[in-house]
Amino acid sequence: MKRAVLFRFHKNLELCKDRLRLLKELNPEVNIYGLGENINRSEELKEAGLEDIHVVDDKDSEWKWMNGDLAVRDWFKNKGKNRDFDMLHIVEWDLLLAAPLDEIYGHVSKGSLGLSGLKPIDEAENYGWSWITGEYRSEWEKLRGWVESQTGYSGESFGCIFPGCCLPRNFLEEYSDLDVPAYSNDEVRVPLIAEALGYKLERTGLYPEWGQTSINRYFNATGDLIHPEKIRRELEKTGGRRAFHPVRDRIGKDKVMKWKHQTS
Repeated sequence: MKRAVLFRFHKNLELCKDRLRLLKELNPEVNIYGLGENINRSEELKEAGLEDIHVVDDKDSEWKWMNGDLAVRDWFKNKGKNRDFDMLHIVEWDLLLAAPLDEIYGHVSKGSLGLSGLKPIDEAENYGWSWITGEYRSEWEKLRGWVESQTGYSGESFGCIFPGCCLPRNFLEEYSDLDVPAYSNDEVRVPLIAEALGYKLERTGLYPEWGQTSINRYFNATGDLIHPEKIRRELEKTGGRRAFHPVRDRIGKDKVMKWKHQTS
């Protein structure tokens, strides 16, 4: 399978350069493309491993936060369709992957979507997931109505968390052909539309269950930062975690590789 990375960024240039160097060290044959904002000196990211940079400059930060899938769709329509890959890995600037993509995602089938934290929508609703309850309930209902009108699909779906997902090329081609509305958010839209189009959803394993402290201390979508010392302890363990989010401390590739080589 030919993999590619779409690296999403919007700030902290030096940290982004660290992450790119680590990605390139671990995946020397994988092309890394950029999807971001016009931050100061962003061209320096190319020296760290980016092939090119695509900027969605007609949307505000809140739109980009809620609609990562639509930003990816914009990249694919403008640049990605001309790039050679089978599977696209969406890597956020604060996602630290300390093993090769083949090792972390090797279980995800070529034509399937790899998503983290997959949970049936009815369970997510019982959990109180804000994107389908309360003030956002109407957005969820409008999205379901749109999907049914476009595809005829009215079955149930899943919720997920977007960090660390991977999307097959065929899905991106079909997704880019749809005029996808910005109803709800990416963590609701992507699983629903993928199922409506007949794609299989597979778990990345990065976030096996919602709300568990034993998982959240290493990987979460609530903004609880992961401390470097926790990362070091995992990397020094045989069979320890190799994916962490969000990580906003600078941890250079040499330090990551040193910790891994001290595995007990």
